Amino acid sequence: MGLVNSASRATAWWRSRTPVERITVYMVWPWYLILWLLPLLWLATAWPVAPRRAWLLSALVMVALLVVATVVFQGAMRQRTHPEPTVTPAPWRWAMVLLVVAAVYFAVLAVVGEGDEDWVLAHFWSGIFVVAIALGPLVRQRLLGVVALAGAGAALVVAGTVGLAIAAAVLALVMVLLVHSTLWPIDVMRQLEESRAREAALSVAEERLRFSRDVHDVVGRALSTIAIKSELAAKLADRGDPASAAQMREVEGIAHESLRSVRELVRGYRTIDLDQEVRGARELLESAGIATTVEGGSHDVAGPARESAAWVVREAVTNILRHSRASTCLIVIGAEGVAITNDGAGAVSRASEGVGLTGLRERLATVGGELSIRRSEDEFTVAVRYADAGQPREAR
Repeated sequence: MGLVNSASRATAWWRSRTPVERITVYMVWPWYLILWLLPLLWLATAWPVAPRRAWLLSALVMVALLVVATVVFQGAMRQRTHPEPTVTPAPWRWAMVLLVVAAVYFAVLAVVGEGDEDWVLAHFWSGIFVVAIALGPLVRQRLLGVVALAGAGAALVVAGTVGLAIAAAVLALVMVLLVHSTLWPIDVMRQLEESRAREAALSVAEERLRFSRDVHDVVGRALSTIAIKSELAAKLADRGDPASAAQMREVEGIAHESLRSVRELVRGYRTIDLDQEVRGARELLESAGIATTVEGGSHDVAGPARESAAWVVREAVTNILRHSRASTCLIVIGAEGVAITNDGAGAVSRASEGVGLTGLRERLATVGGELSIRRSEDEFTVAVRYADAGQPREAR
């Protein structure tokens, strides 16, 4: 039972991750295993042929090097995957500590062993490997030469051979470039999510601009006309001219006409099409990495209920994008009602109604619709049932 609960919590945690966090797990976490596993295997192979005291001293310094390298690598990866402005670059501080420990490590190897011994070479390659991986996320192109020279210098200190120095420089460069190849997909995914967020904000701004432009075009001229004619009527009334009454009647007519235009504008702005809303919802959800399935369509919904069904889809999809970390979504449309289910309920602490759902409930009341919200361990469902209809199909 405990194993099942642990697996369930792990599944819920994984589903609550963003695409950037998921690809980070895929691409970065294996490096921690590589960082520790390969050096320890090399040290284990060196143990049978190494002097016990010399091997033990080198191994202890290697463990310290691994601990500091892990801290440096974790901080550098977080800085690359979550680029936030910081006052002090903390990973570089630990990197300085790492370089000091590495210098001590190579100095110990140079003192306690001969450069051409197998166990010394195993310890040496482990040190180069660990330092190159740890510094990989921090090293830019201009520092690649410095890394290569540092590796070659360490080889000359430990073994004093040019061939080993060249091999160490190549290994350091290869490991840094491999780490960089891991970071590239993460950078691309993060930039893609930022672009989607900017695109969504731009769409909202464009829609506000369009609506403000329509309001200005419809109401602006009418209000200007009303202001001019009211001023003229006031001047005529001051002179006792009976034409002022005619001017005010014209003002009244213009005001009524403006009111009708505003109502038509608002009606056109608030009227949405169900099929178009479903298509837009599918595209928006899938662009956010949420696999979306649609069952049914507007032909399954009675004409008077289609607009309210479209509003249900819009509000439910908006809530999925804002308040959940879903990976799948199912939209079921039928004659009985509409149900939208997502698997992101584990990412929120509780189900609650905000202004959007409250307004949607009030809108549905005018057409005889009843809104319901269901939440299970992993699923969250927003459903509407129309009057004189059976229960909507359960979203599977």
